[in-house]
Amino acid sequence: MMKEIIVILTLLLLTLPVGICASEVKEYRLENGLKVLIVETHKAPVATLQVWYRTGSRDEPNGKSGLSHLLEAAAYKVHPYQRPVIGWMSDLKSIERDDLYNYYKAHYSPSNAVIVIVGDVKPDQIIEHIKSSFDNIPPGTLKKNINFLEPEQQGERRVLLKREAELPYLLVAYHTPSFPHEDSYALNVLNLILSGGKSSRLYTSLVYEKKIALTVEADYDGLKLYLHLHRPKIHESP
Repeated sequence: MMKEIIVILTLLLLTLPVGICASEVKEYRLENGLKVLIVETHKAPVATLQVWYRTGSRDEPNGKSGLSHLLEAAAYKVHPYQRPVIGWMSDLKSIERDDLYNYYKAHYSPSNAVIVIVGDVKPDQIIEHIKSSFDNIPPGTLKKNINFLEPEQQGERRVLLKREAELPYLLVAYHTPSFPHEDSYALNVLNLILSGGKSSRLYTSLVYEKKIALTVEADYDGLKLYLHLHRPKIHESP
């Protein structure tokens, strides 16, 4: 879990000025198990606070997909391919009040949460406010993780969908390791090299030089690596 929190803080710090990245991360843990991470920086008179729960659609029981989305989870774990984040409509229609309440009690507790604060704060002062607001909440019971094993893909899979559209569209997805795998950082950098603006390698090659696409971009979200390609219309001579 510590690696996951490091990733969260890294993403937060990447949005701040360079000098802030050297700030010290102070870690606290309340008596009910709630972990608090604070980065003090006074570059601007603002601060951000996020509450992350270590749960998501991977913890949802079969037939009840969408529980996490209904509770507006701040962070989702790796989602099984068979179900969308928002859940299947048939499952959502079957969810009752007790399903939602029991899921909330099982996964949304201090012992399964992390608070991240970055900005113009004094750690020793802000932690007292956190304690006064969260320390009296019961820790909750430890949940049992549900492990999903995806069948190994044995070859390339292709799907062709024909619809009325102005332009053809190509989407290529690759199986990639997620955070906090050691290769995830290199893949994030690769994403910027491939599609970080109109001077990127893909855009330069496919749009400017070869002229076989109107636009192209890649995206790595920690779960999969996507390649999006919009191709121009090709008019064949009679």
